[in-house]
Amino acid sequence: IPSSRDSQTITKVLTTLDLEEIRLSAKAGESILEALKGNSVITTLKLGYNRLASKSADAITQVLKHNQTLTSVTLRGTE
Repeated sequence: IPSSRDSQTITKVLTTLDLEEIRLSAKAGESILEALKGNSVITTLKLGYNRLASKSADAITQVLKHNQTLTSVTLRGTE
């Protein structure tokens, strides 16, 4: 299990995150949101076809509005 310090390091270098079709829950969406708060380099985020509540998807979208490097977000097919 990565430590919070490991997570901070990963989010500073993570440019692509593809988690489509892996049955993520709303709780997992919240964890992703927390992990991506400090990321300013991500360019691609794919979360489509998961079980994210619209609240989670909206929250992720709000956090990433401040990321100027993000060029592609996929949330289609989320429940």
